[in-house]
Amino acid sequence: MQKRRRENEEMATKTYTSVYGGLTLEAVCSYTENVANNSSTVSVTLNLKHGEFYASALSGSYLSVAGVKKNYTKNISWSGGNTTTALTSQTVTVAHNAEGVGTCRIIGTFILNGSYGSTSIGTMTIDQTLTLTKIPRASALSAPASITTGSTMAVTITPANSAFKHKLQYKVGATVFHTSEYLPSTTTSYSYK
Repeated sequence: MQKRRRENEEMATKTYTSVYGGLTLEAVCSYTENVANNSSTVSVTLNLKHGEFYASALSGSYLSVAGVKKNYTKNISWSGGNTTTALTSQTVTVAHNAEGVGTCRIIGTFILNGSYGSTSIGTMTIDQTLTLTKIPRASALSAPASITTGSTMAVTITPANSAFKHKLQYKVGATVFHTSEYLPSTTTSYSYK
């Protein structure tokens, strides 16, 4: 049986922002899939983009990635022009489901008891669900250990994904005795001589 396989892909990225009173809260997300483990490693950095600004993020500020919450405090200062201050970051491994589908909820907050310019800030929040790249799963094939020449051989297919189609090949050494067409995704058994 031909298995659909894929090596780990290059890192993918996604950025979410929340803008209020001239401040921009930014969550920069990157993720890499692990095909063998049916999971993705998700890294998130929470930034604050600002102009002239001197303040501190209060202790109730936090970053949550896939339910893993990390509180932070951060002193913020201006380095001239448009400044990006990294507030906090974290990395989490997210398991995909049996179909290879994975999602990751990302919540980032910045709490300031003060103003930026003439705007009272309070709490800025990003709350988004990141859809991860779907990981195709390799199906399993069960066949008898031996058969008698001329008899029917029956195999059982356990699809790793309900949408997978399968193509079976019966081969002894270098000799191919039978190759099926692509079987419908609902096919879980196949017999041939």
